[in-house]
Amino acid sequence: MNLGKVREIVLLFLIGIFIYFSDVLVLANAIAQKNKTLRAMVTTLSKKMDTASAQ
Repeated sequence: MNLGKVREIVLLFLIGIFIYFSDVLVLANAIAQKNKTLRAMVTTLSKKMDTASAQ
């Protein structure tokens, strides 16, 4: 293989890795947002259960 072909393959590989890790970061952020929302819902429901059981 000549040097130009090797450079092209390495460049495509690096672009692929960049796209893959960008996708992983986007998914991780979405999961973190869902986790935050779920935690808030659990806290709210826990408070409601505490007030209901106190009555």
